[in-house]
Order: sequence, then structure tokens, then C-alpha cells
Amino acid sequence: MLTPNHSRRRHKNPMMSSEIHAETSTSGTSTERLSAETVHLEQGMASLVEANTVIVSQGGIQAAKAETITVEQGGIGQAQANDIFLKNGGIGVAQSKRLSVKDGRLGIAVGQKIDITNGQALILLAKDISGDVQATLTPRLAATFGASLGIALGIVLLLFGRRK
Repeated sequence: MLTPNHSRRRHKNPMMSSEIHAETSTSGTSTERLSAETVHLEQGMASLVEANTVIVSQGGIQAAKAETITVEQGGIGQAQANDIFLKNGGIGVAQSKRLSVKDGRLGIAVGQKIDITNGQALILLAKDISGDVQATLTPRLAATFGASLGIALGIVLLLFGRRK
């Protein structure tokens, strides 16, 4: 599921390279913004990452936008990509065409196809949801909740509506 980056190069000026290997110590050193063709973040943190491919290993990103995002034992606050692969980590808000999760947690996930193996999610919205996921709010539950709330509010307005 997760593929290693075989041609890693480290650059002192990441804005001048086509590939970035960003590595920081576990003491909390962080990078504000990374932008390149490929970003591989190991045991570090970044505020914003924009790339074609983003790979996170034991690290964290506040927001990432890419074609492909791979996270192993890490986390992303907000992730937007065509393909997202998550293993033993978490994503707060994920927007993706295809999302694959193994042993991970999601806050809100929106996409076309979501496949989760042994994972948990707060809200899942997708055309196709598969796997053994524990979701708090699925599309069916959201529709039921919305209809129930609409009926309840309608009754309240009828009973206690404006009186002239």
C-alpha cells in the first residue's frame, strides 16, 4: 500500500529542487511551507505542503494538497488529493477521489470511493464506502437525522410560530 521513495536527495534550499526530502528532529522543529514535485517528510512537521506526491512517515502536516498523499504513522489536519493512502495514522478532514485507510482514523472524509480496513471515522460522505469502518455519521444516518430534525422543527414552528 505504501511505497518508499527510492531516489531521496537532501537540499539546503528546498524551493530550488524538484524533489524535497524534509527531515526534522523529534524535538518539534518545523517547516512553514514546502512546495515541490515530491515531498517526503520524516519525523517532522510542516504547516503547508503543496506537491504532486506527499509522503509522511511519523510526521505531521497542518494542510496538504497533492495528486497523491501517503501517510504512515503520522497525521494531517486537512488533506486534499486524488488518492490518499493512510496507515496507522489520522486525518482531520480528507477530500479525495479515492481514499484507502488501514488502522487509521478520520474526522470528516469526502470522496467518491472510500475503503477502510479496521478504521474509525466521524463523518463519511462518498458514493462507494467499503470495508469494516465504524462511522458516526454515514450518508444514510445523515439523511435520517436531517429528516427528523426538519419534522421536529416544523412541528415546533406550527405550535409556537408567530402569532399576530
